[in-house]
Amino acid sequence: MDERGLETTRWSQITARARHFTHRARRFVHDRPLQAIALTIGMGFVVGKIFAGRED
Repeated sequence: MDERGLETTRWSQITARARHFTHRARRFVHDRPLQAIALTIGMGFVVGKIFAGRED
């Protein structure tokens, strides 16, 4: 197998894994909408704190 074939195989593995995680995330949101909203708000708060930095 040449390098291009190996690169294509690796890319297809990455896209397959991304599809799998997307499917699982959609299923989680469908099954537990309130938990998904709470998780999103919590992650937004944490990321906001990280990017805001410290103000002395």
